[in-house]
Order: sequence, then structure tokens, then C-alpha cells
Amino acid sequence: MTGTELVGKTTRQLDPNYEQHWYEFFGGIAKTGIGQRLELSAEPLGVWYNVYAFKVGGADSRRVAAVYQDVTEHKRSEIATQKAAVRDAFRVELSDALRTLSDPKIIQSEATRVLGQHLKATRVHYGEITDDGSFFVVQNNYTDGVENLIGRYPIGVVSSVLLEAAQTGEPLTVSDVHQDPRFSEKERAAYLHSDIGSQILVPLVKAGRLVAALSVHQKVPRLWTTEEMELIQETAERTWAAIAHARQTTQTQELAVLKDRQQLARELHDSVTQTLFSASVLSEVILRKWEQNQEGTPKLLSDLNSQIKGAMAEMRTLLLELRPGNVERVRFIELLQQLVAAVQSRQTMQIDLEFEGDPILRPDVQLTVYRIVQESLNNIIKHSQAAQAWIVGRGGADVIEFRIRDNGVGFPVDEPSKGLGTQIMRERAKDIDARFEIRSTLGRGTEVYLLWPRTETPQFDSP
Repeated sequence: MTGTELVGKTTRQLDPNYEQHWYEFFGGIAKTGIGQRLELSAEPLGVWYNVYAFKVGGADSRRVAAVYQDVTEHKRSEIATQKAAVRDAFRVELSDALRTLSDPKIIQSEATRVLGQHLKATRVHYGEITDDGSFFVVQNNYTDGVENLIGRYPIGVVSSVLLEAAQTGEPLTVSDVHQDPRFSEKERAAYLHSDIGSQILVPLVKAGRLVAALSVHQKVPRLWTTEEMELIQETAERTWAAIAHARQTTQTQELAVLKDRQQLARELHDSVTQTLFSASVLSEVILRKWEQNQEGTPKLLSDLNSQIKGAMAEMRTLLLELRPGNVERVRFIELLQQLVAAVQSRQTMQIDLEFEGDPILRPDVQLTVYRIVQESLNNIIKHSQAAQAWIVGRGGADVIEFRIRDNGVGFPVDEPSKGLGTQIMRERAKDIDARFEIRSTLGRGTEVYLLWPRTETPQFDSP
């Protein structure tokens, strides 16, 4: 109140716009005679005061004396800190709500719910523009005491005010639909019919094209703050980013599924089809042999039986790949036996399998270890030129350890060929925090070692 003449004036005479808390503060002291210290805002002056006030004079006196300390900067800093804490809490809540979601519709639902509850709004909706720019599509919205506006709306019927904001990409703020001159009577009536007394609209323009908009409604007039506008803009961007990421992830997964199916088709052709063709040729040979001379037929029948069993093992392995979740549900030792049988069905190489115990692993660990074993055996088939391979392992509840070794040509581990897939195996092992090592010597073969969990005491020598 520096520079203001105070003598002989009442508080209302100083400025009739002072907040009610000043009158209550001074009046209470005049009545009780008890001094008080408070921090109070003086909106007409744009300041905060730390005020100590006390009664002066006798018992019948109505006079109060006060000492003022300007604490505006401190109070502004305090208020800014409080607002920042509230914003941070909102951001954490929004992140937690969206983190695990992959369905765009559910993302819209959760984002609008979190924002609506935080702002205490009566409606929040996120809508997307169709690729041809003809429709505004709202799949979900948050409401509190008003009807939802889920639907597909032609862009042409959107109010001119909203359309202009959307086209320019600039946010639109409407504090009071009743008093806003930008709306026609028809538009105002439509707004009020939809229980919209005030609104903030944030259009999202990407690569020069309007793609979506986030709209917050209040049933009654509302003076929106700068902080609220910024929070709505941030939520709009984060919602768009979450939806875009979810769609990209889905597309990537679909491509991965397609790639897996193509790989399975190749494997069916390269392994099972070839094995069955060989079995068919062998059966014809057996028939001719039987008609001419039965000598040697038992050996041929045994070979035919082996080829058929191999084809069956190949098919079981491929069927596991085709049915989601099968690899995680089948006993690990059965998976291992099927892999070995499938490899031996199309190779003359001998594979010795020795495994103690029955590993019982978490689904994600079992799938990862299975992939590593599968990749190791594929490398042996494709690159090692080995005559023999050995798999030695052990397992139990939440533990597995194994070595896979061959007597092939080996390769330089420090400069692995891209086709060997060693980096993929290392990354898979790292994902489950397993100990994983590869040793290879030119002319002497390769050895792969895995231990999970890595904190388990090893019982085999690692490479």
C-alpha cells in the first residue's frame, strides 16, 4: 500500500474491490481484541501481504492497527511450485494410465478420463479426422453429468468458429457461449443443446494436415487459465503420440507375423515337403525291391520309418510355432527333443542329447531359451559342416543350464557373419538376464553356453 493515503479512510474507501477476507480479518480482530498474523492477497494491487493486525484503544474501541510486509515474490514462487507439483502429478497419472495400452480406442478413453477428472470438466473427447478430411470421428469420450458425443460428424456441419480454429491449427478458447460474439444464434443454440457453456479445442496438425482434435467442455461458463490451456495441449499431443505408437506397434507385429508365416512356409517346403518326397521315392524303391528281391528290404523300411518320424517331428515343431502360447506351455524337455528330432530328420549329422531334470521356467524365459537353442541348431545345420553335435544340460524349478557343441569348421567370434545370428542370441539372453557365452575355434567347432538365472551356481564349465 506504499504511496496510498490511508489516514481517516475505511478499507472500502481505499478500494471497494478488496477481497472479502480483508473485512473478515479486521472485523474479527476488532470484535475479539485478539491479534492475528495472516498472509492475504490484495487483488486490486496485485500483491500479497504478511499482515499482523491488533486492536488499539479501550474495550469499546473499534480501531485496529496493522503492520504489512510485502511477500509477493515469495508467494508467487510458492504458488508456482504448487502448480508445478500438480502438473507433475497429472503427467505421472496420465503416463501410468497410457503406458500399457495398445488399443487406440481405449487410449482415447483413458486420456480423456484422466484429463476430465483433473480439470473437473463435464465432457472431454478426442476425435480423429478421416483420411479424406470429410468426417470428425469420436470413438470415446469422458462425461460427467452430460450426454456423450460419440459419433461420426461431417466436417461441413461443424460450427464455423471450430472449423476456422481447426484449419489454422490454433487452439480455440470459449469462456461463455452465451456472450461470445463469434457464434451465430443457431450455433449458440446447438452448443447449449449439447450442454456446452464453455470450451477449449486443441487441433492437431501433422505434416500440414489436420489429423485430430481434443476438446474440453464445461456445462457452464468458465474462465480457462493459461495453465489449463497448456495442459490440454500437452495431453492432446501425448494422446496422439500414444495412438500413433500403438498403431505402429500393431503394424510391426502384423509384419512380424507375416514374416513368421513366410518363414514357416519356406521351412515346410525345405524340410517337411522334401522329407516326404524322399519318403515317397523310397517307398517306390521298396515296392520294386519287394517284387524283385526281398533282400535289403528291412533296411529300406527302417530308413522309410525314420524319414516319416522325422517329418512328423518337423510338423510338430512347426505347429508349435503356428499356435500362440504353445511353446510356453509344452514341457521344455519335450521342446528340446522335438527340435533335435526335426534336425536329425533332414541331416546325416548325429546329435547326442543328455539332459538332467525337467526345467520349469517362466513363460517368457522358456520362449527365449527355446529360441536360443533353435538358433544354435540352425547355425549348426547351415554353417558348421559338422558331423556331430552334443547338447548337455540340466534344469529344475526356475533354473536351466546347457552347452551346445559341434565339431564343425568354426568361425571367428570377434567378426561373426551376419547370417550366424549370434548377436540376436546375445540380445535374447540379455533380455532375461541370463549368462551367455560363445566360443569357436576355426577347424575345431563351436560351443554355446547358457545359464539362467546368471546368479545360479554353474555346474558346467562355460566356454
